[in-house]
Amino acid sequence: MIHRLRVAFFIILSIVPSLLFSQRGKFYSTTDNALSSSLINYIYQDSDGYIWIATEYGLNKFDGNRFIKYKHDENSVTSLKNSYVRSIFQDRDGKLYVGCVDGLMLYDKASDSFTEIKMESNGKIVSPHIFTLCQLKNGDILIATAGYGIFRLKYGNDSASRDIELSKRVPDQYISTLLLSSDGTLWIGTENKGVVSYSFSTKKSNHYSYPNLTSDNITSIIEDNNENIIVGTLNNGINIFNRKSNSFTTVKDKSSNNISVKHLARIGYDIVIGTDGQGLKRYRDNSISDYILNGVPFDFSNAKIHYILSDKENNLWLGIFQKGVVMIP
Repeated sequence: MIHRLRVAFFIILSIVPSLLFSQRGKFYSTTDNALSSSLINYIYQDSDGYIWIATEYGLNKFDGNRFIKYKHDENSVTSLKNSYVRSIFQDRDGKLYVGCVDGLMLYDKASDSFTEIKMESNGKIVSPHIFTLCQLKNGDILIATAGYGIFRLKYGNDSASRDIELSKRVPDQYISTLLLSSDGTLWIGTENKGVVSYSFSTKKSNHYSYPNLTSDNITSIIEDNNENIIVGTLNNGINIFNRKSNSFTTVKDKSSNNISVKHLARIGYDIVIGTDGQGLKRYRDNSISDYILNGVPFDFSNAKIHYILSDKENNLWLGIFQKGVVMIP
């Protein structure tokens, strides 16, 4: 009898944490067949409220109850060109673009299918690795690529061409991230040569690199509520742009470790930092500290958090590379 009680007690102990997490959040992975892959690259919410998750083996759309998976089908010309999906973006007209490892796709909601956006460079059709997209005030969409620089999809057009003016301003054609700040400045992050800022009004650009930055490998750029530009690097933390001195200052982690930044997100008055193996961090009051989460299914301290999204209902979505996606209300 005592043995049975002990067994029952330990069973309850093992179940309670799962029940608590189910009340606080949800974990989606390949083990429960929710996601097509646990190699998470990007999370995006469209204007209809759907959550899109880009992975290295397929695109996933969540409708609040279930996931719909999209992959390349060699027998279908309306499927994704490649199952390796890197980025997702919706323009102000509601068009949803999907960046693959070898080109850009446009999603058609009515037919639930995809068509390729042709991309031209030096008179030739190319299929570059698409990193990210950003829309300008005039409606044009800039496309960051790995190896081909920046492309421009002019408003109303159905094909894109390499933006010679912007690309020549950047010393590295491996573009990792783009940000159009509130003052209209375009910030361009590269994989190997730091950051470039470009003013469309004056046609002037500035290049910032090591040692002005802690590293030249840029992964994410964001603007905080005070219009400060924050730059994340792959192997040496974040840098804050000082407009008065036209230079960057470094912010150190309280643990004194160099942070490997994968993504920066603005949540309330905080800048939340997803790292590659150091969990979730928070930038506040000019310092970096651990971002504490309750009700999560595993230890986040060493997690590879490659993407962060706060949706329209203020749910927090975390893309955890090699594990899956956590949604925390």
